[in-house]
Amino acid sequence: MKRIAALALAAIMLLLVGCGKAPTQNGDTQSGNVENAKPAPESISLLYRSNDTLNPYAASSLLNRQLSYLLFDPLVKVDNSYQPKFILAKDIDYNGKNCTITLNDAYFSDGTALTAEDVVYCYKLAKNSTLIYSEQLKTVSSMVAEDSKTISVSLTKADPYFANLLDFPVFKRESEKAVDEDNISLPPIGSGRYIPDLKNEQLIRNTSHINGKPSVEKISLLHAPDSEVIEHNLEFNYVSLYYTDLSDGVIHSMTGTSYFVNLNNLVYLGANMNTGICKNEKMRYLISEAIDRAEICNTAYNELAAPATGIFNPAFQDAKGLQNISKNSSTQNLIAYLKDLGYNDKNEEGYYVASDKVALTVTLVCYRDNSRHVAVAEMVAAQLKKLGIRVNMHKLGWEGYMWTLQNGQFDLYVAETKILNNMDISELVIPGGSMAYGILKQQESTNTQTETDKSPANDSGDDLTDIGDDSFSIKYTLDDSVRGFYNEEYSLVDIINSFNAGMPLIPVCYRYGLTTCDVALEIKEISSVSDPFFGISDIGSKQ
Repeated sequence: MKRIAALALAAIMLLLVGCGKAPTQNGDTQSGNVENAKPAPESISLLYRSNDTLNPYAASSLLNRQLSYLLFDPLVKVDNSYQPKFILAKDIDYNGKNCTITLNDAYFSDGTALTAEDVVYCYKLAKNSTLIYSEQLKTVSSMVAEDSKTISVSLTKADPYFANLLDFPVFKRESEKAVDEDNISLPPIGSGRYIPDLKNEQLIRNTSHINGKPSVEKISLLHAPDSEVIEHNLEFNYVSLYYTDLSDGVIHSMTGTSYFVNLNNLVYLGANMNTGICKNEKMRYLISEAIDRAEICNTAYNELAAPATGIFNPAFQDAKGLQNISKNSSTQNLIAYLKDLGYNDKNEEGYYVASDKVALTVTLVCYRDNSRHVAVAEMVAAQLKKLGIRVNMHKLGWEGYMWTLQNGQFDLYVAETKILNNMDISELVIPGGSMAYGILKQQESTNTQTETDKSPANDSGDDLTDIGDDSFSIKYTLDDSVRGFYNEEYSLVDIINSFNAGMPLIPVCYRYGLTTCDVALEIKEISSVSDPFFGISDIGSKQ
């Protein structure tokens, strides 16, 4: 849990140094009519590390892990609207906590048939890895090959979106153990769109691929052992295509057409529902309506984020039309909320005050080494000040930040979490979840004030104490809706309605990744959240 929490709240310090043309939404093209495209080029070039393995579960470099998407097929891929696209899986039949996976007829590059045993073998590697796959597969209690084409899966909870988690790479069992005459490990044998030819530093298209042969015949591999070489290759346009989820902190300079890639990384304001002013849901609604999400996306994230219209990703097809949080600041209900909270007048500084003449004040904390989160906090503070709410902002070091969250010494905090592609928000909103800081604790009184002392971990030197009236009582049912969803008692609509009724946290935006392609290439929906080369088989060339 500590590892997951640390990853979810890690700094994402983005440094924009140029990215060619203005990005477009993934799936759009800037070239006009696709029907006018020329045939695909014979070859393109990608980066890799020659001193690293192409085994997806053992590769240490991000470049080689990305290349594995070309060499090894998964059971399922997820497209840009978070819908499953079956690859090796032919069908997935659900029955509560059990599901049955039926495989397509697929073959490895050595001509042998892919079997259920191969899938189960790779599932075990994925679940025991240190990669995201282990987190995705944590609800799988067992996966068993019933016959060569059938796999039985037992889950710890009924999950109708479980298919979205089955994007782990599959290769021929035990083929990762093969070595050449010099005792150097060979790449595992896959069934993917391309086959490695490392002696010639290239990938050759798999003409027997389950979805047909890719349009590009060959991919040349350019050795890039470090960031300087990567930057050099991109700057001088030696690379045909480069994808980044921006977690490395840099958008490299590359001339070409850039595309936004929908990521499931939610940036949000966590709220203290247990003590302080944000204990009242009207205050949380007020803050949610007061902030301008579009402005935050444009300024703090340089347009590399989409305003959050609800708890779920706005690109998620199944939630389209069901979420209605405003992208811009909305003042329609703010005055009424303030009056209900007892704030009817303003002081000489322009802040709302209650009958005791104390200014309405919110304590907001952020991690000071994450430049984007600091920018979000500063913009939220400015937007609330404009409304008449004072914000005491505390920029904390990592230890102080985590201490503050764990001990509830905040009204609001800025954070980011990567939601899995099955849209499971349990860890975020259910009490006890790894990211559920400030979520109302079950079976505890909602009108008990806890006196707090100055935190020794508060390295800003400020006194972080609870503020506000603690007389509000909240009936919070989102956790019940989420639990009920996985017990087949409630629907996705019920989760959305419960979230809107309680607003336990305030969604701000969902970050984008970025794919930049050579100006000569024309690609539709090149990357998705589960495959940076999602549309590479259909690559074309501009006329």
